[in-house]
Amino acid sequence: QIRLIQEALDREKGVVAKAAALLGLQRTTLVEKMKKLGIQRD
Repeated sequence: QIRLIQEALDREKGVVAKAAALLGLQRTTLVEKMKKLGIQRD
């Protein structure tokens, strides 16, 4: 899951809203998952 999120963020140049859409998630859901997993925005 961490790798998928990181790959989506890399692909979308760190734009969380676009990465969330790519993953089929709401932006707020992705932000919560990132906090829970300790993933920082680039």
